[in-house]
Formats: sequence, C-alpha cells, structure tokens
Amino acid sequence: MKPIVFAGSLLEKIGQPLLLPRAIRSSITRQNQFALEMQRDLAFLFDDHHGQIIPDESVRHPLPFDCASVIVAADDLCFRFFRGRGDLRVQIAPEHAPEDWGELPLILSWLGWRDQLGPRSFVSLQDVADVLRPRMHSIREAYSAERYTQMKTMLSEEREHEQVAARQLAAEINRRLYP
Repeated sequence: MKPIVFAGSLLEKIGQPLLLPRAIRSSITRQNQFALEMQRDLAFLFDDHHGQIIPDESVRHPLPFDCASVIVAADDLCFRFFRGRGDLRVQIAPEHAPEDWGELPLILSWLGWRDQLGPRSFVSLQDVADVLRPRMHSIREAYSAERYTQMKTMLSEEREHEQVAARQLAAEINRRLYP
C-alpha cells in the first residue's frame, strides 16, 4: 500500500468516530430548524389540513452540506420538502401510495397551473405557501383514489421522459468530451 493511501485510510478510520457524531447532530439540528420554519411559513397545512410532521425513513444522517428533509402529512397527502445548497424542492405523494412521490412543479403543470406561475422555481417556503394554499383542493382531488391512476400514469411518463433526456444529455456531453 502506498504511504499516502495508507495515511488517508488511517485518518478516515480515526476521524470518523470522532467527527461522525457531531455531523449527525448538526444534520438533525438543520432538519429540526427546517421543520420549525415550515410550521411558521406553511401554517395553513397544519391548521387547515391537520398537518403533522412525520419521520422521513429514507433519510440517513448526516445529510451532506446544508441539506434538510422534512415530511408533512396533511389530510390525505404527504409533502416532502428538501432544502440544500440554495435549492428548495417539494414533492407530493398520496397517503394511499406513500412511495409515489411527484415533483410539485410537474403536478402543477399537469393540472394546468404552471403556465400561470411562470418558469420560476421555489425560493422560499412562503413562495411554496403562496402556490399551495389556493390549490390544495384541486391537488387533493387529483390525488384521490378515483383519479390517482391518471396521476400515476402521467408521473411515470414524465419520469421516463426525464430519463431519456438525461441519457441524451450524457451522450452529448460524452461525444463532446471524447470525440
């Protein structure tokens, strides 16, 4: 084993037990802070729609950088909020299919509202609240058991489209890098 590789491996083995607990605490603190901000800025989810923060079983701490993830169960929907490195993402899943997450901008587009909102992304929780509050009834209706098959088909087609686009982009990048 080369000395530099050995030194790096040794530092990792020594540093991990010392630094990991602090990183985990920091990650959980960011998550808790994000949850408090959500309760403040998205109060209508908690007050009008019986929202409760529930554990996100998919998260393994420590989350990288400044990332945080929180799930809110409100009425018959689950909302997953991700924040990190300047991005804010919102996903929605029905209570009856909690693993079928769909991106909020995609759902808004499918319901015909994305054109009205313009091509902007969410920059704050208040921005999300301004978009969600007047549309909650229609979103809940779209995710109802009666209409969910349509929503699921649309989400599957969009995911497939995104995968094709990503493969095309990767092929183009590779073609330019390695002519």
